[in-house]
Amino acid sequence: MANAALMRVEDELLSGEHDDNRSVRSVHSDSSKKGKSRTPTASQVYYENLRRNVSKMDKRFCSLDSKLDKMMSVVFNTAG
Repeated sequence: MANAALMRVEDELLSGEHDDNRSVRSVHSDSSKKGKSRTPTASQVYYENLRRNVSKMDKRFCSLDSKLDKMMSVVFNTAG
């Protein structure tokens, strides 16, 4: 389910539905660098944050699912 949500958001970002041209300030502002470094757009930052959050939720869900399986096996073993 988390993967489906991630794929849907990725498709929306690729299609440009949530395209946002505002740029985010670069964390690394080194004045000694020559040339201009590319800063990520707000939609790229949003996508990366969303991807990270979905990954965390997926890990929590897998852990919860594993605990539930163990609990159900204990219940069935004691009931049978």
